[in-house]
Amino acid sequence: MRGKVVPPEDKLSELSEEMYRSESSKWADAAFEELVGWEAVKKELADEFIEKFKLENSERYIRTRFKRDDALSWKEALRETLGDIHDRKHVDAFKDAVRERLRESLKVAEE
Repeated sequence: MRGKVVPPEDKLSELSEEMYRSESSKWADAAFEELVGWEAVKKELADEFIEKFKLENSERYIRTRFKRDDALSWKEALRETLGDIHDRKHVDAFKDAVRERLRESLKVAEE
């Protein structure tokens, strides 16, 4: 039976730092979620903006995107179109809504 493997000393420092940074990022995400209720905020934002994306036009969006690139899946075609709509029409309003929700959430968290 072979013993447990530990990376060589010259690699362990770098690998340890990478792991720490990955875990630290998860801890920060969890703390942020707890402080501002991020999942609830994301749902509120999606609900607020859904009508602006005119999802009733999804089939048209997909077929139009297929004309540009028929190798795409319908999901990729729709995702790209929604991203384009966001970038062209709603990016600033979406950021403003996120900013406002964060202010509200942080104000409540401080109280």
